[in-house]
Amino acid sequence: MTAQGQPKTIEFGDYVFTPENRLLRHANGTSRTVGRTPAVLIEHLSAADGVAGKEGIYQLICDRSEQSENPEPKIVDVQIRKLRLILEELSAGGGGHIETLWGRGYRLGNEPGFLKDSLRSARGERNKGLGRRLASIHAVV
Repeated sequence: MTAQGQPKTIEFGDYVFTPENRLLRHANGTSRTVGRTPAVLIEHLSAADGVAGKEGIYQLICDRSEQSENPEPKIVDVQIRKLRLILEELSAGGGGHIETLWGRGYRLGNEPGFLKDSLRSARGERNKGLGRRLASIHAVV
């Protein structure tokens, strides 16, 4: 609770999350209650100073009894994917706001629509590069 008696909220992109009741709301008016793991992920990603690493996320989402010396790295990837699906569902397919920083971890986007714009730009650049590579392959053959 905040000093004014309001529940604490976490805002990121087009979303508002209330940890107290695990309610996730989108700016378009849709909302849903999320499970323990997505709630923990949202809280951890919002509290991380810029980037949340996979090891830290693994420690949070796995029970101590499940943790091993050689954790399965895909556990974190799968849970992040599930959270992304929840975000996409609430935004009616508009995408989520979790950015993957390869080799470093994940972070929440703070700007509405940031992920869609960055993905569109990256896809465009990737497709241009693919077109050039295909053209060079055809030129050789």
